[in-house]
Amino acid sequence: MKKSVLLSSALLVGVGVFAQVQRQAPQRNEAYKVSKLAKVEPIQVNTQGLQPKAGNHNSVMVAPPYSKFSSQRNAFGFIESSQNCLSWNQDLNCLALFQRQTQDWPGTAFTPTVNVGTSTSYSGYQVVKWTTNNGSSWDSVNYYQNAANWARYPSGVIYNPTANTTLGNAWFVGTGPCTNSGSSWGANWFASVQIPTGAAPRTVQNNDQQPLSTSVSTSPAYNTYFSSYNTCIGGNNTVYTGAYKFSTPGTPAGNYGVAIMKGTFNGTNGFTWVQDSSLINKWTVSGGESDNGAPHIAFNSTGLIGYIVVDGADSTATLPAAKMSYQPMVWKTTDGGTTWTRVNANYDWVANNPEIMGNLRPTVAQNTTLPAFFDTYGGNCVVDATGKLHYVTAVVPSYSSDRDSLGYGFSYPFGYQQYACDDRPWVFDFMTDGTGSWTTKKVTDLFTSKLGRTTTADSNAASNLWQNAGEFFDYDNRVHVSRTADGTKIFYTWSDSDTANNLLQYYSGSTFLYNAYPPNAYPSLYYRGMDVASGMMTPIHENNSGNSLNGGYWFYYTSDIVMTNGTDYKVPMTYIDSRAGNYDATVAVDVYYIDDNDVLGTEFTQPAYSTCTVGIKEVAGTNVSNVSQNFPNPFNGTSTVKVSLNKAEYITLNVTNSIGQLVSTQTVKGNAGENQLTVDASNLNSGIYFYTVISGNSKVTRKMSVTK
Repeated sequence: MKKSVLLSSALLVGVGVFAQVQRQAPQRNEAYKVSKLAKVEPIQVNTQGLQPKAGNHNSVMVAPPYSKFSSQRNAFGFIESSQNCLSWNQDLNCLALFQRQTQDWPGTAFTPTVNVGTSTSYSGYQVVKWTTNNGSSWDSVNYYQNAANWARYPSGVIYNPTANTTLGNAWFVGTGPCTNSGSSWGANWFASVQIPTGAAPRTVQNNDQQPLSTSVSTSPAYNTYFSSYNTCIGGNNTVYTGAYKFSTPGTPAGNYGVAIMKGTFNGTNGFTWVQDSSLINKWTVSGGESDNGAPHIAFNSTGLIGYIVVDGADSTATLPAAKMSYQPMVWKTTDGGTTWTRVNANYDWVANNPEIMGNLRPTVAQNTTLPAFFDTYGGNCVVDATGKLHYVTAVVPSYSSDRDSLGYGFSYPFGYQQYACDDRPWVFDFMTDGTGSWTTKKVTDLFTSKLGRTTTADSNAASNLWQNAGEFFDYDNRVHVSRTADGTKIFYTWSDSDTANNLLQYYSGSTFLYNAYPPNAYPSLYYRGMDVASGMMTPIHENNSGNSLNGGYWFYYTSDIVMTNGTDYKVPMTYIDSRAGNYDATVAVDVYYIDDNDVLGTEFTQPAYSTCTVGIKEVAGTNVSNVSQNFPNPFNGTSTVKVSLNKAEYITLNVTNSIGQLVSTQTVKGNAGENQLTVDASNLNSGIYFYTVISGNSKVTRKMSVTK
C-alpha cells in the first residue's frame, strides 16, 4: 500500500478508559502510520510589539516555585522529544538551552542585527540562553537570523575545545530545518557562535550561520530534511546531527533513508558541514518508501567510540524475524567517526530476548508476536564509560509482518483499562557493545497514554489541553536518557500523569477487576539513575509539584549530560507552560527551569525491574520476589511461569477467563528461589486469560493469551 509522508510528529494512540464492571479483552482497532516529520505550524506574521511583556502566567507552580527564565513565540520548536535542546558542559559549569527566539525579545544581552520589531523573519530567529549558576541567572545570544530561510526545531550542543575551561573560548552549535519564509521546507540551518564577552548591550561575536539548500545537488544538505535529531559532540573536533533523506529534491517526499551530518570545527568561527551518505538504502522499501525511523547518534566521553541507531526493517537480513518489523540497526565507530561499521546485524529479538515480548499483542493476519521499535513514547541513546551503547525506549507490538505494512502499528498498543503490568508499555535500557548481542534492563512501566491529535483517530485526544488551529497538539511520554560527563552513571527520565491521584479501581462484588489510568494530560516528571559498574539503579524519583488539575510539566527536555557535584548528581530539566492559560499552541509560551532534580550517590542500591514488576504498585506481600510473564505468550499448548520465593512455601496458580471465571487451579510445594509452573491450554479456547500466583501473603496477577 502507498504510504504518504505527513508533516506531523509520530502518532500512536490508545483506547480510552472503559468504566465497566466486567473484564473485557481489548479490541483491535485500526492501524496507525508512523510519521517521519515534525508538524508544521501555521504561518504567522508578527504584527505586535516585541518589548518584554508583563507576566500573566496563571499556572499553579507553587512548590517549589520554579523560575520562568525564558519564553518562546509559540509551542512549536519544543515538540520533538528527540531534539537535543538542553546541553550541559561539566568543564565550563555551563547549561545551555537552544530555542527559537524568545517572545519577549529584545533583551539587553546584545544588539540584534535585524530589527525584530518589523521583520517577519523574526519567526525563525534562533537564540541560546545559558547559565553558570544552576539557573539563578541567565544570559542569552541570538546566533541565527535569516530573512528568507526561517529556522525551526532547534537542536544544539556546547562545543568545548580540548582542555579548555574558559567559557569565552567555547562555542554554541545549533542545527535544524528551515522553511522558505514560512511556506515550505527548503533548507537545513547550521549555526555557531562564540559565547559573547564584555558588557551588555553587545553585538554577536564570531557568529557563523549556514542555511544549506536541500534542492541544490552541490549542497551538503541536498535531499535532507529536519537536521534536528540528537545533535551531539563527536571525535576529532566534530559535531554530529541526524536527518531524514528523501528522493525528491526540495520536497520531503519519498523517504529512502537517513542522512548523518558532520560538522568539523574550522578553527576560527564555524564548522564545515558534510553529509555521510553511507547509510542509504539499507531498509526494506514498501509502497515506494523505505521503512525506517529517525537516526539516533551518541558518543562516549572521549568522542572516539560512537553509535548510530536507526530503527527499520533490514532489507539485508536473512533471518525472517530480523526483517519483519522495525528493529534497531546499529553502526559503530572507534575512531571518532572517521569510519563506521555495521554491527549486530541479523539479530533475532524473538529468540534471544523473550523478556521484552510478554506485553505485546500478536500481528493481525500472521498471528505472530513481533517487537516494533518506533520510539512511540520517546527514545534516545548514550554511550557509557565502558564504550557500551544504551538505547532506551519502549517496544510496541508490530501490526503486521507484511512488507507493505511494516511502518504501521496498533492504534491501541496497550489498553488503558489496565489489568496488570503487562497492559502497560515497558521501558527498557537496551545495551550492546556491538559484538553481536543485546542485554536488557527494565527501567519502568508507563502508566498513562500519549495524547493524539484528533478525536477521530485517538479517543484520548479529547483529554488534551493543548490545541492548535482546530486540532490537538500531540504529546508523548518523552522517554529520554542522559549520562554523567565521564559516562559512569546513566540517568533515565520520562513523564507520566500522577497515577497515585488518578487511579480508578473497579470491583464486581468483592473481586478486584482492573486499574484504569487516564491519559498523560497533566504530566509529572520521573527520573532514576544506574551505576554502570554495578548495574544497580536508584529508586524512581517523582517531581509532581506542578501536577494538578491546573498545570503540569509539558514538552520537557533533559540535559544531555547530568551535573555531578562531588558524589551526588543533579538532572537539569526545562518545560513549557501556557502564558495565557488557554493552552493555545500557536501563541506565546513560558519556559521554566527545574533546578532540584537531585540524586544522591548512595541511592544506587536497587536491581533493575523484573519484566512484570513485583512490589511496585500492584502487589502486596513479602514472600514472592518475582513472577515472570508466561513464556511462550501467546501459546496453544503449554506455557511456563517462573515464580521466585524468598522462602519455601506452597504456591497456588489459578487461571481465570476474561469475565473472572476460574478455569484451572494447581497447588505445588515451592522452594526458596526459582520455581517453574506449567499452564496447560489443551482445554482452553482462544482468548485472553489471567493467571494469579498466591504464596504466603503475596498475590500476583498476570495476563496471557491463548491462540488456536
